[in-house]
Amino acid sequence: MKKYDSPHLQRIYERGIRDGAELAKERLEEYFVERLSTLREVPGLGEKTIQKVIEHVKQSS
Repeated sequence: MKKYDSPHLQRIYERGIRDGAELAKERLEEYFVERLSTLREVPGLGEKTIQKVIEHVKQSS
């Protein structure tokens, strides 16, 4: 992590890193929700398989 001589600049920098990580996590969650919601449209995938995929993704996060 970058170090600034000024404690004020360091706090701002660290807050920016933290805020960016939180935003990326939110966007990734939205992406997965959107993609997983379309599994029922895939021919040949049954409800049990869809639930297994969803549970697997939840455990991995």
